[in-house]
Amino acid sequence: MKGLKGLKGINFNERSSVENMIDELTTLAADPYSASLPLMGSASLGDVKQVTQALENSLLRIATSNDYPAWALAKVRLAAAVMRDKELYQEINNPLLSSIEAAKLADAKAEYILAVLNNALARLVR
Repeated sequence: MKGLKGLKGINFNERSSVENMIDELTTLAADPYSASLPLMGSASLGDVKQVTQALENSLLRIATSNDYPAWALAKVRLAAAVMRDKELYQEINNPLLSSIEAAKLADAKAEYILAVLNNALARLVR
């Protein structure tokens, strides 16, 4: 996870370039996966505004409108860990664990694996 943490120390020109890419990805995001790309970049830069926008766009949809709700919550937790947002990190814990269990019970293997992996990464970053 050094690469994610390392974005905070980039110079102005590099940061501007990364921010432009994030803006473009945010504009193009049409589903939870594509929304997760600017989410992680923004979290790595500590850009709360962009993280909030990514969450509002699609990652925190209700379970009925999101094919992978456990994965989406795990991505949010990973972003919170990268940003050192302890409140959001803790707040997302119970809904995430419930959603992971629901994915397991539903035999939604891809969602379960993605959620468990991203949650483990969040714990490592934290």
